[in-house]
Amino acid sequence: MRKTIDYQRIIIKEGIELHLLPTSKFKTTLMKVFIQERLRKETAPMVALISYILFRGTVKRPTTLEMMRYLEGLYGADFSADVDKRGECQFLTLTLEVINQHYLPGGDNLLDEGLAFLLDVLTNPLTKDGIFKQEYFEQEKNILKDDINSLMNDKSRYAYERCKQLMCAEEPYGIYKYGSLEDLEQVENQQLFDYYQTLLQNNPIHIWLAGDLDIANVKQKVSETFKDFAPRSAVFEPVVADKEDVSPQRVIEEENIRQGKLSIGYRTRLTRRNPLYPAMIVFNGIFGSLPHSKLFQNVREKASLAYYIHSGLDGTKGIIQVDCGIESTALDQVLAIVDKQLDDIIQGEVTLEELEFTKKAYSRYFNYITDDNDSLIDSCMVEISNGLEPILDEFAEELESVTLEDVRKVARHLELDTIYFLKGKEGGDDEFDDDAEYEE
Repeated sequence: MRKTIDYQRIIIKEGIELHLLPTSKFKTTLMKVFIQERLRKETAPMVALISYILFRGTVKRPTTLEMMRYLEGLYGADFSADVDKRGECQFLTLTLEVINQHYLPGGDNLLDEGLAFLLDVLTNPLTKDGIFKQEYFEQEKNILKDDINSLMNDKSRYAYERCKQLMCAEEPYGIYKYGSLEDLEQVENQQLFDYYQTLLQNNPIHIWLAGDLDIANVKQKVSETFKDFAPRSAVFEPVVADKEDVSPQRVIEEENIRQGKLSIGYRTRLTRRNPLYPAMIVFNGIFGSLPHSKLFQNVREKASLAYYIHSGLDGTKGIIQVDCGIESTALDQVLAIVDKQLDDIIQGEVTLEELEFTKKAYSRYFNYITDDNDSLIDSCMVEISNGLEPILDEFAEELESVTLEDVRKVARHLELDTIYFLKGKEGGDDEFDDDAEYEE
């Protein structure tokens, strides 16, 4: 199989790693900085709030407007700050995309300026009296509150997150990536600033660049950029908290909505590090994640019982969720059909055509990943956070070698944990969501 990506991993200092994806495929250079933190109830909203505040301004450019004007001067460079959740870790993420020097007049190299900008945002937020600027703190705290509250306005997303919360009530994975309103309310400016400094000093940092790169130059520039950062020993090994015994639970809540939202959570005890993981991806495609899947064809197309239906996989945690929008009166009928599709796969009732269609679909997906620098970095970072090297070529070959018996083995691993149903009322006021899909 042809080699699709080159990858180099360079240790800048202990706990600070540079990851390079050199390719001439893209007209831009994408830089991403990930600061890793364990998901914890009390710190989840603080990581999120820090990402919001960092976007507001720095000592050198004290307003968002000044930051944006500076980026416009870099030929329209694009910057964002946010948080991601992968398994039971949270990542504060800074992203900057600049045009590659080969496409600029005079061959201007924006790498130095881009790295300097990211360092400025990360280490020099606007402060006053030893804390974040109070006005920014209060404004961004209110915006984060609104964003957490907005989850309830998206009923499909709410059901998806609520199912995870119920499944993993005693595990970090049950924590929403932005944390809870209750914990956010407790956060004070001084506390947040102290925690921000602790993050920079102690937590693992991963710096990624994808584009047409001069490896030696990039290594030198990144080393210079992070020269004042101290080594840190907090390299997080992949840890998956899991229930030893699963007793399936059914939780039904009611809202003034027309369309009920059903989310079914299964544990597999198979993660990205398990040899069966490629088969788990193929299983998920056959089960519910693709248009030809058994759930889509039987629940939506044949029985006409779902406005949308989709299964999603978090391979870092080893959880599969089925999410669908249905009439409240159809709950038991839908559950029975879902159970039958899983049992059919266990019994080997999968055609060769289904198996091959699924493999081809994921082959196209991996081609897409290598054609999009942001997806490429994120996919590789998933591998790193699971303690693996990002060798997409080998993984694509492993997918191709998956057999029907492998898929059946995965199906037998599924343990029903939680059925969550957000029940609608006749005359409710929500909008139908035909295409809802949620994956971490």
